[in-house]
Amino acid sequence: MPPTTHQKVLEQLRLAILQHKYLPGDPIRADVVAAELNVSRIPVREALRMLEAEGLVVSRPHKDVTVAELSVADLHEIYMLRRMLETEALRRAIPALAATTLSELENTLLEMDRALAAGEGTRFTELNRRFHFTLYEASGLRNTIPIINILWSRSDAYRSIYMAEAEDLKHLQQEHHAILRACQARDVEAAIALLDEHRQRAEVGIADILSRADDSSGNGGLPAAQRLGR
Repeated sequence: MPPTTHQKVLEQLRLAILQHKYLPGDPIRADVVAAELNVSRIPVREALRMLEAEGLVVSRPHKDVTVAELSVADLHEIYMLRRMLETEALRRAIPALAATTLSELENTLLEMDRALAAGEGTRFTELNRRFHFTLYEASGLRNTIPIINILWSRSDAYRSIYMAEAEDLKHLQQEHHAILRACQARDVEAAIALLDEHRQRAEVGIADILSRADDSSGNGGLPAAQRLGR
């Protein structure tokens, strides 16, 4: 089924935010976006409501919708919740991993290797999510997985900053392979420890980037667009 106009607008706006074409605090006017995309305002407003639910934008009465500000405190809270839920999902998933699921995970990592080599950052990010959720969904925790999905959406804007650093992507991919090897060996505790290190490395890296951006801003440093990789 082809995507609807609303879905197309949603994906384009989400990508624009994650690629920092819109920066934290920037207004997003429905009429301007509608004109740029040659659509009515209705699908744009629907898309903005979805982005607000994902935590990417903020809507206030009688004011423009703006891109959500990034906060180190919010970052740590989101990652704390992810750690709690993802640990339990992985713990339950590993004993239940079927051969077909392990094969799917291997194929996803191969696609990620190719995307990384080709410099296809957006594709790599999509596959990164697929890899993790293929693991978590094997847990069978039907009520927990949607919550993890929401938390991932909430951390997309933060993760996009981290993903912009090429060296981190190479190390991140090595960690993915190590996690899969532990899963193949059915070593639950090793896989959980590797996932914790993997997640914590990203959290610390993002917090450092945000702190440096705040310091630059407070001391007359680079404009926000340059600080966040626009």
